[in-house]
Amino acid sequence: MPRNIRPENAMKKKVDVAESDQTMTFKKAERPTRFGPDVNVYLVGLRACGKSTLGRELAKRMRRPFIDTDDLVVNHAGRAVAAIVEDGGWQAFRDIERDIVQGIDPKAGAVVATGGGVILDQSTRAFLRSSGPVFYLMADVALLAGRLGADPKHDQRPALTGGGLVDELSATLAEREALYMETSHFVLPAQEPLEELVEDVREKLMLLQRG
Repeated sequence: MPRNIRPENAMKKKVDVAESDQTMTFKKAERPTRFGPDVNVYLVGLRACGKSTLGRELAKRMRRPFIDTDDLVVNHAGRAVAAIVEDGGWQAFRDIERDIVQGIDPKAGAVVATGGGVILDQSTRAFLRSSGPVFYLMADVALLAGRLGADPKHDQRPALTGGGLVDELSATLAEREALYMETSHFVLPAQEPLEELVEDVREKLMLLQRG
């Protein structure tokens, strides 16, 4: 995927998936609202795609606050993500996450790294898209599996299914990718070097503010 593409070329939505070969068809989305410089920048994508790493570096470069919504959930609940899920299931985590994310001031001027499943809630998808520019860090299963195998962080990333890692990631990506595309204004290739991703986001934000 070429970097530094213009926003109107970067905005795509999945409208159909051919089940026989998982081929994705996209259509051009409407141009996003012209956001001001004080709104939050949101990062979405599957676990291990690099949202927190990119978010911290982007916030540092742009001199913005950085917010990791998983950290907010853990601080609110007083226990790790795995403990929340073990006690109340994933829905308990999702309920806390929804309230936490939608409670963030849209004009905090922060870079916000969200949890991988944040887009499963329709009201949260609408909140994110209307509150500020949303960037989807798109990663394939091989990249994610490699990162998770090297650094599983089981307390932060409990299993979503009872299957193996690759099967879980494949199923999760198939379930969520259309929702990531629906929510995001821009798509970023997660395999790109951090420096290039940071510059790509900054250029897109400048274009967006210019209208």
